[in-house]
Formats: sequence, structure tokens, C-alpha cells
Amino acid sequence: KIRMSLFGSEGNNKNSGKAQSCEVIRGVYGVQPYEKESFENSLNGLGPNGWTPIARALENAKQTDEQLNGGTKHIVYLITDGEETCGGDPVKVAKELHNSKGSTVVNVIGLDFNDGYEGQLKQVAKAGKGQYYQASTGKEMGSILSAESLKLHE
Repeated sequence: KIRMSLFGSEGNNKNSGKAQSCEVIRGVYGVQPYEKESFENSLNGLGPNGWTPIARALENAKQTDEQLNGGTKHIVYLITDGEETCGGDPVKVAKELHNSKGSTVVNVIGLDFNDGYEGQLKQVAKAGKGQYYQASTGKEMGSILSAESLKLHE
């Protein structure tokens, strides 16, 4: 089963929109079996906007993790175009998430930004016992997720 939430999609990039942008985490695909058409439809119209509350997004994943059944493998794919900008500590939360009952693995995909900007994101992946990937395009991101999907079925 998968779940997808969106962060950094509300408010705006100005201080006037920061509170809303940092607060809102929106579920766009509930915890359910993967259905290609439904999942792809949930992605329509989504895009980055506003600030980047990575720690809050991981906290949200942690809450979901605590509600799921034990004995299943829990994996988070954090896809972001930037580092935390809302004052949270995503490295700490990734470590807590990994140490939760689901032993969740936190993988990070840095999307469409220059080398040298990924330091914090690599630390998040390391704290979550996951991998860090960098993708320059949506197509590259799709390739990474496809490869990850194949690993899950091994």
C-alpha cells in the first residue's frame, strides 16, 4: 500500500505566505493499494509553491507510520526541490521515524537543483537509513522511482 502527501504547496514564497506554507500538509493519495490510473490522476496539477517544511512532512509520515500494522516494510520517499525553510529539524525527525515501530526507511530525491545544495538532504537520508538520489528532471525522478519499485519486489 502507498500514501502520498504534498507539502510546500500552499501559501507563497513571501513572508506573508510562510505560515500557511509551513503548516499545510495535504494528503493526495490515501493509504491504499497502488492503482496506476488513480495514482497518476492524484498527481495532476501538483507543483512546488511556497516554503519547504520537510521536518513537518516527515512528522506527518511518522504519524501515519504509527497507525500502520507492524511487520510490514515502511519506506518514505521524500521528494523536494530544496532544503528545510520552516525552521524544523528534518535530520532529527528522519532518525525518529527510522527508530519508530515500523523501522521506516527514509529515501530522499533532490529534484532540479544545483550540486552543492544537497548537504542537508543527504543527512536526512543517512539519518533515516535510506539513500539520497538527485534528479534533474521529472523523467529522471520517474526512473529512480521505477528502479526503487523493482527493488521492492525482489
